[in-house]
Amino acid sequence: MATSDVPIVGSLYIYAPNKGAPIFFMIAFTISTLFHSWQCHWKLIWLQPACAALFTLEYKLREYGAYKYIYSDTDKAPLVLFILSQICIYLGPPLLELANYHILGRVFQYVPYVAPFNPRQVTAFFGGLTAIVEGLSSSGISLTANAKAEESTKKMGHSLLLIALALQVCVIFVFVYLSVVFHRRCIKARVPAQSKAVKSTLMTLYLSMVLIFAYSYAFESSLMLINSFLWNVQHPGPHLPGDPHIYLAQDGTEVEGGGDGSEARPLLLNMANTLIFGLLYGDDRDKMHSEPQELHEQPSSNGNTKFGLGNGGRAT
Repeated sequence: MATSDVPIVGSLYIYAPNKGAPIFFMIAFTISTLFHSWQCHWKLIWLQPACAALFTLEYKLREYGAYKYIYSDTDKAPLVLFILSQICIYLGPPLLELANYHILGRVFQYVPYVAPFNPRQVTAFFGGLTAIVEGLSSSGISLTANAKAEESTKKMGHSLLLIALALQVCVIFVFVYLSVVFHRRCIKARVPAQSKAVKSTLMTLYLSMVLIFAYSYAFESSLMLINSFLWNVQHPGPHLPGDPHIYLAQDGTEVEGGGDGSEARPLLLNMANTLIFGLLYGDDRDKMHSEPQELHEQPSSNGNTKFGLGNGGRAT
């Protein structure tokens, strides 16, 4: 967002920043933040309003930088606020990815018998990778944004940022792979077509990840604004049940699961098995999921009735 392509000597942004664009994006993200905050009564994606608020803060800082962008040895405020704005730029997309991972995990919980692996481990696995990306990004920004840093330090910071972006892209591809496997299993298992919670939410997730992937290369603000409004319009809250123990049966009814569906294998081993064997040998469980699975009731130890899945299915 530059007023011209002419470099300005001493400018933290290299150029003279645009004064009008930050105001537009600040207002737009504020509206989206308020809308997301209202939608939080579904308690599904609280990260969305947090990210929208983060982008709102970013453009407030950018608007300040549009008037005070010259580096000075006496006034450190422009440099500090410039670094903070850069941190917001890099931290927002990984958090939005984490929000998408959480939504994917909830969709897995809704149709657990076709999930590639334990639905409760989705957020934990991707959340750990997101924490690594955030750490690398923060370290890289702190090293590159300091105007007085040595050239070797800045190069190290750029390297950390490149590693963070590369890891972020790899995580996106893993996410897409798991989503596609899940989607194929839903089709083969004949999950009720009327389940908008599955079909619509997956389509929105795909589009959201495309926007985040494009932003990783272009850093175009409008992409993140579109993504924010996308989830305002296609919020999964009205379609997914508030209770994560409620899942969709193959006859189209929603039933309450009796167990948590946890697997004995560690998270990383389970994930490696899903990715490696899935890529090398294909999805051997597709045939199993294409067969009809019937719900049956099982008496629990306390005399109450709990629901389960027949033919090898599992519920969470």
